[in-house]
Amino acid sequence: MPLAPAHASALGQGNTAGSWREHKTTQGYLIDVASNRVVLHGMAMPHSPRLHQQQLIWLESGERTLICTNPTCLRAEQAMPWQAVSETSIEPPGFTRGLDCFGELAAVGVSQIHETDLSGALPLEARCRERHCGIALVDLSERELLARTSFNSGMQEIFSVAFLPGWRNPVVIGPNPELDQQPTIRHNGPSVI
Repeated sequence: MPLAPAHASALGQGNTAGSWREHKTTQGYLIDVASNRVVLHGMAMPHSPRLHQQQLIWLESGERTLICTNPTCLRAEQAMPWQAVSETSIEPPGFTRGLDCFGELAAVGVSQIHETDLSGALPLEARCRERHCGIALVDLSERELLARTSFNSGMQEIFSVAFLPGWRNPVVIGPNPELDQQPTIRHNGPSVI
């Protein structure tokens, strides 16, 4: 029997194509799948909710944040504003979309802002002038950004990321291999090569 997700996210409550765009900074919400009820609201484009090590972790793409909280606080009868339950907020560098967790690490997909669909009035735009596509690695226990890598050609958006246990040095090469073979990893510790 396949496992069902514990939570799902939505960008808005409209029922017409693209209606979420009008209030994209305030209408996002998180749903408890088992009870089919909204548990958090008021988010700017929530994405990729995960239960990991007794925490609920999700991305708020419009704010460029990774948010961690204790899921037991979501048992109230009424949906709460997400700020009321947020315990930790980490800011990977860019438009956050796609999350996977493994041990004390979180991999976060970081995309360039898709100008035609998303730009305009997103909170992250004021704080994030650099627009790269890549992956950020976050230490969940220390709540800090450990490293990031950028793709230099061929990729502007990431929708999902995954840890590959047992694999070493997986490679993504875009249409310009000369650019993509240049190391672009930035980190806060000793070399990981």
